[in-house]
Amino acid sequence: MKLGTVSPLAAGSNTASVAPLPGTAGSAIPVQPQAPPAPAQAAAPALPSAEAARQTAHQINEFLKLSSAGVEFAVDGQSDRVIVRIVDVETKQVIRQIPSEEMLAISHSLERVSGLLLEQKA
Repeated sequence: MKLGTVSPLAAGSNTASVAPLPGTAGSAIPVQPQAPPAPAQAAAPALPSAEAARQTAHQINEFLKLSSAGVEFAVDGQSDRVIVRIVDVETKQVIRQIPSEEMLAISHSLERVSGLLLEQKA
């Protein structure tokens, strides 16, 4: 038994025509080419651990000491958030801190409250 043959794609067409199989009635069945599968989304990069952030902050601070810049990096002990401080090089007085001490206090309070809410629901 001879199978149907596929003709090459016609110019400007997205379909290929197929000759009918012997012993079947009807005309050729158009076949749509399949689209390539969508690319898989890349997984979100993993965040560094608190210890890795502390080590990186220490390395940056050591580098900045050599260049006598007034920028310091630290990691908050309670929330493991990175803190950036602009410091007067001569007096070591903090000129600016991001996030500010007030924002860190608010963040710590919110974390405590959310922890209490979770304990009550459980």
